[in-house]
Amino acid sequence: MQASHQPKGPARLRRCARAAHRSRPALLLCVLLLHALPSTAQLTLAHCQERARANQPMIAQYDLIAKTADYTIANANKAYLPQVSLTGIGAYIISGLPTMTLPGSAPPANDDLKFIGMGQVNQQLWDGGATSANKRMIAAGAAVDSTKLEVRFHQLRERVDQLFFGILLADAQLAQLDRFDSTLQRNLDKVSLLKENGTAYQSDVDEVHAELLKLHQRKIEFAYVRSGYVDMLSYLIGEPLDSTTVLQRPAVREDFASAPDQRPELGTFTAQRELATAQYQLGKTSLMPKVGLLGTGLLFAPALGFGTSEISSLALAGISLSWNTSGLYRQANDHKLHELHLARIANEESSFRFANGLDLRRDDQEVRKARAILAADEGIVALRTRIADAYQLKYDNGLCAMNDLIDAMSEVDEARSDKALHEIQLLLAMQHYATDNGN
Repeated sequence: MQASHQPKGPARLRRCARAAHRSRPALLLCVLLLHALPSTAQLTLAHCQERARANQPMIAQYDLIAKTADYTIANANKAYLPQVSLTGIGAYIISGLPTMTLPGSAPPANDDLKFIGMGQVNQQLWDGGATSANKRMIAAGAAVDSTKLEVRFHQLRERVDQLFFGILLADAQLAQLDRFDSTLQRNLDKVSLLKENGTAYQSDVDEVHAELLKLHQRKIEFAYVRSGYVDMLSYLIGEPLDSTTVLQRPAVREDFASAPDQRPELGTFTAQRELATAQYQLGKTSLMPKVGLLGTGLLFAPALGFGTSEISSLALAGISLSWNTSGLYRQANDHKLHELHLARIANEESSFRFANGLDLRRDDQEVRKARAILAADEGIVALRTRIADAYQLKYDNGLCAMNDLIDAMSEVDEARSDKALHEIQLLLAMQHYATDNGN
């Protein structure tokens, strides 16, 4: 019985195109079949960096920092709500309260057991800018915490880069080993046939076979290295990866050094300056007077006697003004301390920029070196290939031994492996520059 087979992708698409002219349902079927075709999506470095960031537990700290700042600012806004205080005193009056009597009248009776109730309401009208300054300080503190968290995520990017390019390097070496494997296998088949015909020795077959075994050992080594890197990258990004995962090699960029410096540490220094200024402004509010509305009520039981009258309650209301001048004595020193604080931050930023500039110079030299080395690889591979072809011709004509041919082929394999290594090193050097530059 003839076996049926599934039509290939292009044939399926052509059939769908013809059917689409006949009916709209057929057009829908074409869309479904097009999505059913196999996909060859590749894993990119940018995707790995984004997923590693989203997969980190510390990503939740951004929300925690924001919510903490919101609640703290909400508490600061409550400073303008009316402040109510109530006090009750029950006491025995030892020396007695003063009384007032009219001439010729008897003094009123007075009870030494008294209850005095006091209530006070304060409504702040202006606190000298303290609430506003406090809110700015809270927001600046949250910004500092956020930028410090961004620095930790930047360090995570470096780990992702190392794993990603480690996998790319393993892939490049395995691809070259597969190519060399095919070459050796062809020679093994050829020399085995020559041996069967009596024109080659068993030692020639053994030498090629031994070289194949050594090559398989190298493939096993790189396969395990790749598997370890893939497992760690999978854990970092929170996605299942395996030996079939294909990574997309980044493109070589000529303008890799043109992007501006965007290191997150620079944002930290800016946030620290804003926090220091906010703290200084909050301290200056102590020099300002505080204005508010004041209401006070007093309750006496029993009432106080004043001649023929008694006072059982008293209420007062008015505008309150308070001004603490103790901050005036510290104003000059506080200003100098603020300037010193800003100077320390500026010095830390300058030191970071100096060290980062040194790293970028090193990265630039690494890129230049990788380019120069890679430029010579094409010539080396071409020469080694030509030499190996010559040794192949010599061996076919009985003019050299098998080990000479294997040495020549090994030199080609080494040259191609070096070229693959240098290509990844160039990409990694460019990525190091981008990472050190904050891009």
